[in-house]
This record gives sequence, C-alpha cells and structure tokens, in this order.
Amino acid sequence: MIINRITESMANTMLRQMGAVEIKNAPAYVNKVKFKLDGDTNATYIYEIKENEVIYLNRVRPYAIYLGEYKDEQELVSAIKEDLEMLKEAHVSPHFRQYVNIVQKMQGLGGQVENLFMNVATPEGSMDHLEKILDVLAEEIDRLQEYGHEMDLKTFAKKVQEGEKMEDAYKEAQLAAEEKEK
Repeated sequence: MIINRITESMANTMLRQMGAVEIKNAPAYVNKVKFKLDGDTNATYIYEIKENEVIYLNRVRPYAIYLGEYKDEQELVSAIKEDLEMLKEAHVSPHFRQYVNIVQKMQGLGGQVENLFMNVATPEGSMDHLEKILDVLAEEIDRLQEYGHEMDLKTFAKKVQEGEKMEDAYKEAQLAAEEKEK
C-alpha cells in the first residue's frame, strides 16, 4: 500500500507540473468480477465504489463497455445480473463471436482515429470521407435493427441448451417474439 501511495503522490506531482488544474483524490474500492460463459469466454466486470458516491460499472470482457452509475449495491447487482443474462442469451447465437469481433474492431478504430488525428496531417477531404463511411455504417446498423428478424433470446437460448438445431431454435425464437408483440 505504501508503494501505491508514493506512486500516486509522484504521479500527482508530475501532473501538477504539467498544468493539471484539479486532482481529486478519493479512496475507492475497485472490484473485478468474472463469470464463465463457456470454456473460452468470460464476462468480466469492474466496479469502483467510493465513499458517499456513486458506483461506477464497466464490463471489460468479452468487450469493454461502460454500463453506468449506481447508487447502491442492490442497483449494482441488478445491473450486472441483467447484463449477464443478456450476454448468456446472446452467447448461444451462432453470430456471437462475429459480433464480439465487430465490436472490438470498432473500439479499435477509435484509437486509430485518435492516432490519425494527433499524429498525421490528413489530406483535404479525408476526414469528410471517413465521416461518410461511418454514416453508411450507422445507417446499415439502423436498417438491421429495423428490418432484421426479432427473436426472443431466452427462447433461443433454452432451445439450443435443450439440443435443438440452430435453425429450429432460431425459428421458434422468432415465433416467440411475434407472440410477444400480439
């Protein structure tokens, strides 16, 4: 612990020398929670609890996403439970690995764009071109959400776990989603 406090103090001193206008030091408990989705895939969460403040929650595996702020342990546990249940249901999809790869690539693009912005003098129109490509991608995602097949993931997960063929489980999940809409 003493090494961490010394490291923190040294870092804060250097940051002040760099011109930091505020450094707020609040002791916190950082917790890492891991759940197995299968032999190769984990759902891992990091939450940070500060005295008299909100609880910050992030999922870091299978891909990183900020899940929000919660006022107490019940809200935190409920949020993790809900997210984990959705991941478990989505995990049985034949497209799960591909989806995770797409999300990870998109997150990696954020770092690449920042590197481009910070380190490269981009030619006239290049940023406009990139923005148009992203607009097309966003439109395609919207189109898939609007016209893709709705399905009840709980039904899908249950049928797959019962040993049904993927195609049959998918069809039953679509029918279950249609029934819910009625």
